[in-house]
Amino acid sequence: IPIQDIKLDITELNLKVGEVHNVVYEIIPNGAMTDNVLWSSTNNSVATVDKGLIIGKNVGNCVISVKDGNINKEIKVKVTN
Repeated sequence: IPIQDIKLDITELNLKVGEVHNVVYEIIPNGAMTDNVLWSSTNNSVATVDKGLIIGKNVGNCVISVKDGNINKEIKVKVTN
């Protein structure tokens, strides 16, 4: 079953250096294949992401993306001291 949508609980996130946030997300439809879901950060020195777990690394801004095929959702991240 192909993914039709990815629903995220947030579109913006403020973190402090060292803080962690686990994004709550839902794959639509339930039971769709999630093998190709890719999480990425535009700047891994500011924040990293692994399967929805975002970690603030250094002060700055970046965008966390989650993609599958033509579906692309983004979370704007700001990391402060």
